[in-house]
Amino acid sequence: MGARDAASSDGRWSAAALLLATGALAVVLGGCDGGQEVDGQALFAANCAVCHGPAGEGGEGAPALTEPAYLPDQLSDAEVAAAIRNGVDDVPDGYGPMPAFSRFDDEQLAALVEVVRDLQDS
Repeated sequence: MGARDAASSDGRWSAAALLLATGALAVVLGGCDGGQEVDGQALFAANCAVCHGPAGEGGEGAPALTEPAYLPDQLSDAEVAAAIRNGVDDVPDGYGPMPAFSRFDDEQLAALVEVVRDLQDS
């Protein structure tokens, strides 16, 4: 095999690896529109848990999602979805601002709200 064949082979492997990694990332972010249901748990783990904790218990810089102020009788599902999509500048109790996750579509937001509500019920 000549140098050109090796480079071509390596290039194909690199392109295949990139496509595979991009596909995996799209699934984690819920961006794969192959008729598959959005995995809200994976979205939460990849985007929310780093600040809010894996069980929504809160952490440094982010409140617990189980606090009364975030429960359904205080904050509607639409308000939770808007907070995720638009971010929150004025966070109570001295927590830092929450960044906007505007890349999520309505289906992804609904899946995240469902995860938050499930965490609040547990």
